[in-house]
This record gives sequence, C-alpha cells and structure tokens, in this order.
Amino acid sequence: MHSSLRIVIADSEPLMRAFLWRSLTHEGHRVVAVAETGPQLIHECRQHLADLVITEIEMPELDGLSAIHEISLTVPVPAIVVSSTRKLDVLTRASREMVFAFLVKPIKMDDLQPAIWMTMSRYAEVNSLRSRLAAAAANHSDGSLKEIRASTEN
Repeated sequence: MHSSLRIVIADSEPLMRAFLWRSLTHEGHRVVAVAETGPQLIHECRQHLADLVITEIEMPELDGLSAIHEISLTVPVPAIVVSSTRKLDVLTRASREMVFAFLVKPIKMDDLQPAIWMTMSRYAEVNSLRSRLAAAAANHSDGSLKEIRASTEN
C-alpha cells in the first residue's frame, strides 16, 4: 500500500465528511482540508498541496467534476469521486478528468483503501508516461509521434 497521503475531501453531507475523515485518518492518511462545496474544494486544493482529492460529485455551487477540472488546470492531483448515481453521462465526464476511481454511495471503509491504492498506482503510471514522452520528444528532432510512441512502449 501507499504511504501516508495528504488528502483533501469534499462532500455536501456532514456525516459523509466525518466518515471520510475518520476512515482516512484511521488508515494513516492526513486529511489536510475539508470542503462542502465545489468552490471551497478548489480553494482548499490551491492552499494545500494534496496528494489526492476525494470528492462527491453532487455539491452546491459547483459540482465535484467541474471542481476537479478547475484544480487540474493549475495543480494536477489525482481524484476519487463518490456519487449516488451510476449514470453513464456522469461516468463519461469523470473519465475525462483526473478521476482514477469512482465509488457509488453508500461506501464502506473497506472500499477506500483499494480505491486509493489503484488511484495512486495509476497516477504514478501516468506521470511516468508523461516523463517518458517528454524525454522521447526532446530526443527526436523531427517530433514524429510514431517514433515517440515506439520509444515509450518498452
């Protein structure tokens, strides 16, 4: 499992925020900020350098996916979203953001650690691929996308 992470959580429901805080701290993580609206989530993520965001989708003022999009424009951070919906359009929107796991409410404490592990593992893979692509692009003067892809598939 991953070491202790700095996590920002956001949910419009006080009981869910308390559940997430208790569960995450029990697992050894540090909750660095708690938000109940999309704008608060954006503000907290800009104030605290988090390793991970766990957010509800349905929040007042600005939904969690829109907040993740705004956050990622300045500080890319992986996210896990929590929702009471399983709608395809919501899943599609989530797949276009920095969302690496999607949990459907009600969630249990045992749901969090595998989602966190998968999210952080996939995020590390994405960062590694970005670094390899940047290095390959720098080493190829003609910038051929085929050459860059071939050099990163090993």
